[in-house]
Amino acid sequence: MHVARVCHHFYSAKNMKVGLATHFYNLAMTLKKQGVRQTIVCGDSDVKSGGVIEGIRVFKYPKITPFEMLNSGKAAFKKIKELQKSGEKFDIIHYHQPIFFKIHDFKQELGGIPIIQTTHGSPSDVFANIDWLDFTRAKESLYYCLFTLFSARKADAFVCVSPGVREDLIEKLKLSPKKVFAITPGINPKHFFYKKAVKKFDILNVSRFSPGKRYADLIGALGILKRKGISFKAGFIGEYGFEKNLEFQKIKHLALKLGVLEFISFLPPTSQERLGDVYRSAKVFVLPSISESAPKVTLEAMACGVPCIVSDIIGNQGITLDGKTGFIVPKKNPEAIAEKLELLLSDSKLREKMSKQAARHALKEFPWEVIAKKYASLYKSIAR
Repeated sequence: MHVARVCHHFYSAKNMKVGLATHFYNLAMTLKKQGVRQTIVCGDSDVKSGGVIEGIRVFKYPKITPFEMLNSGKAAFKKIKELQKSGEKFDIIHYHQPIFFKIHDFKQELGGIPIIQTTHGSPSDVFANIDWLDFTRAKESLYYCLFTLFSARKADAFVCVSPGVREDLIEKLKLSPKKVFAITPGINPKHFFYKKAVKKFDILNVSRFSPGKRYADLIGALGILKRKGISFKAGFIGEYGFEKNLEFQKIKHLALKLGVLEFISFLPPTSQERLGDVYRSAKVFVLPSISESAPKVTLEAMACGVPCIVSDIIGNQGITLDGKTGFIVPKKNPEAIAEKLELLLSDSKLREKMSKQAARHALKEFPWEVIAKKYASLYKSIAR
């Protein structure tokens, strides 16, 4: 089995930061351990085209400008075709992100190789939350939805990263359930595991400071707790350079206005090795986003035994088990967040019960070994 995996970027472990870069790397390395041969075709990497990262060859297609992003699929096709001419034989083409949708136009030129796409988002949530006043972001969001629609119909297999997104796409796009799969991101049990630890934070959030993460709702919930006389310490871990982020400044101002700024620690990103310790130092994890695909931070928090409070959006369905591994609350609702925070912080027995259930659920369903086996099985099922 030889898979051409197409993505925007692929970095070695030492230069990998967060987000999709970790997904691409961890999936590739785990598939390799399971005997799946891969060639990476990407736009950027920390090795030269034709170089090797931990036994996996990486080829870069020519750099394209932001104005040429719609041609990403064509650029990837040219590189794969070039590799075929040099003697490489591929059984599957697997691309991440719908921006590569044009690769379907060249399927016959590539020998009719089956094509799989993984979408790392929820088109329904993305469309519902488009800010039409922000032209650039609105255009990007609209493109994402349209490209997903096109590629979902063309792909031989279409992978969603949460059960909720799968069910939504089957219903909205009238896709055959036989070609749509739910395979979540994975976690590394070496870093994210259950162990009792001293609690430094009552409340933890790990996400970038952007409007879609709805930090304002969490800050509002903290304001409600303060008015009720409930003491707490909160930790917020943002992205690199978040101090210069306009959204961060807005959140900080709101926290000051509600009188909760002194109870919040704003922390810089940390390594995967240390992040597990941060999760284990918290009593409750909160992610009130209005759009997620399958939030990796929620998987990591649960694996570390931290009950999660998340918003009722498509991407969280099937990830957080309401009433068992945490609570799902209405989105944009600080009162609902505050209610569940008060319950979990005041009831140590309930918190401990949910903590153990969260860890069992995450460590059974989401380790990278489990996720890679699902992809390997999918590859075998559609290869010619």
